[in-house]
Amino acid sequence: KEELADKFWSDLSTDRADGVLGVTLTRIRKLPCPVSLVNGWYVLEPEHLWYDVQEFEKGLADAKRASSASLRIPRLKQTLNLYHGDYLERMESTWVIEERARLRQVCLSALISLAEAYAETDDLESALNTFQKASQVESFFEPAWLGAMQVYLRMGNRAAAIAHYEKLKRILHDEMGIEPGPEIQALYRDIINLKQ
Repeated sequence: KEELADKFWSDLSTDRADGVLGVTLTRIRKLPCPVSLVNGWYVLEPEHLWYDVQEFEKGLADAKRASSASLRIPRLKQTLNLYHGDYLERMESTWVIEERARLRQVCLSALISLAEAYAETDDLESALNTFQKASQVESFFEPAWLGAMQVYLRMGNRAAAIAHYEKLKRILHDEMGIEPGPEIQALYRDIINLKQ
């Protein structure tokens, strides 16, 4: 009981958190998926419960097992449709912030996997759009920028690849005071050398 109160309502006094927990448990017990107390632990009985995070992670695991890019694409697309932005965005408890960051990284990884699957099947436009979507989720996520640059090169558009790098460099410099990582800088140098 104390752990739940601390995890969900750490900003409240102990008495107030206990009260809120009691009201919450009463409401939950009225749901089709009841909560019971077993050996001093509150246990959720999930037979009739659908949890988007669980489905999201299950879908990604299924996609990872797909034997080809063409089979991964629909599974990843369907799974990514479950991600509708930051997890519990209005809550600021430590556990929520940590889970939010973890799920964002999982989403970014899935977007990169989808973009790479599109590139593998030569659907370069979809690959580019997906890499760009990943950079919208997290503007400093260099694998998305690197992937987009590589797709621009495959499309024969060196100018767009260079402009993309320069945009990332500007964002990183203005927002964080840093340079792009070595892998993306190496690709940029290769592109510049190809132009000469």
